[in-house]
Amino acid sequence: MIQKVRKATKKRQIAFESFRDGRDEMNLVEFPIATLSERNNGKNILEYQRETYDRVLGKPVVRKLTVTGDVKHGLPTAKDEEVYLGLLQLTKITNDFKEPKVLFTRSQLIKLMGWKNRDWSYHRVAKAFCRLTGVRLFYENAWRDNSKKRYCSQGGFGLLDSFQLRDGRIRSPGGDETDRLSEFRWNSVVFDSFQSGYLKKIDYSKARELSVVARRMYRYLDKHFYPPKKTTLVLNLKTFAFEHIGLSRRYDSAQIRRALDKPIRELEITGFLQPAKQRFRKLSEQRGEWEATFTLVGHRPKRSTSKQKPQTVGKRPTRSSKPDEIDRYMLTLTRGDLQSIEKQAMATASGFLLDTIENASNGPLAEECRKQIVKSYLRQRLSGGKKS
Repeated sequence: MIQKVRKATKKRQIAFESFRDGRDEMNLVEFPIATLSERNNGKNILEYQRETYDRVLGKPVVRKLTVTGDVKHGLPTAKDEEVYLGLLQLTKITNDFKEPKVLFTRSQLIKLMGWKNRDWSYHRVAKAFCRLTGVRLFYENAWRDNSKKRYCSQGGFGLLDSFQLRDGRIRSPGGDETDRLSEFRWNSVVFDSFQSGYLKKIDYSKARELSVVARRMYRYLDKHFYPPKKTTLVLNLKTFAFEHIGLSRRYDSAQIRRALDKPIRELEITGFLQPAKQRFRKLSEQRGEWEATFTLVGHRPKRSTSKQKPQTVGKRPTRSSKPDEIDRYMLTLTRGDLQSIEKQAMATASGFLLDTIENASNGPLAEECRKQIVKSYLRQRLSGGKKS
């Protein structure tokens, strides 16, 4: 028995030395579960949300996460998030996500995360376990049930059900090797997601060397890249920064760009993102709104080589034209839904397109202007942007 444990321990040590085949749970990538710093400033609740199109329901829905911290220990912080990622890798190494209970030594975890082997690290790991056990997560239409292939609400659960930290140097009289091991147990909701395969591969050795913001960007962008089909992402800047990275909502667009500049350079230097001549672009039709473009290294954004003919609202695109996301969404709507959305769009419209419709008689020009107003209105709703 002791010989088998020693062999297993030796194999784990080899894995610790060069561990790149990491894992990340995809629900916990979409919205942050921790603060960006070690200071909570008395805050014990985090809230994130975004409006997106649900293909199953056939309509836009609001996905929301509320994170509440433990009364005594508070919200998880950036260091606690590091520990959470380390625990994922520990589980992959020890039992490949087959059991919710994981045995380990604190020195193994500290070495895996790349922390220095000193007293501070041991105390900080203990505090992280308290926060990861005490945190509560409330998902509204935002928890992906991979076994059923749909999003659902999933409220009131933590990351860990229990933990026990032991001094690996002390062995109980008459006990075996396992008596000196620490242990933790994943929450059943989280572990069910592991079992359903809702995990993605990450280069953990790369992730642990990144700064806090760069690591969150790496995890989020890596989830949404699908090479070779999807190697470029164009994201609403505020939605990306506030809801997916966790930057302060008090930041304006200029402050956001400055805060993301250094993390983006990190991801370029590490060979993850392709350098871009124009990373950020101001949206002319929306005051104060910007978009950010990210391309996976080794790929280039596809450029259209043919002019596309304008589409008529509600009609299927011809073979010579390529429908965008808004066109595809509009094709799923009923005539009544289209009329309702057009009424809302026209009620909030202003500017050149509306003036053209009012001054022109019914015809192709008025119809095209009306379509562009509707598409602009839908694009704001689906991207979570605010209309000026």
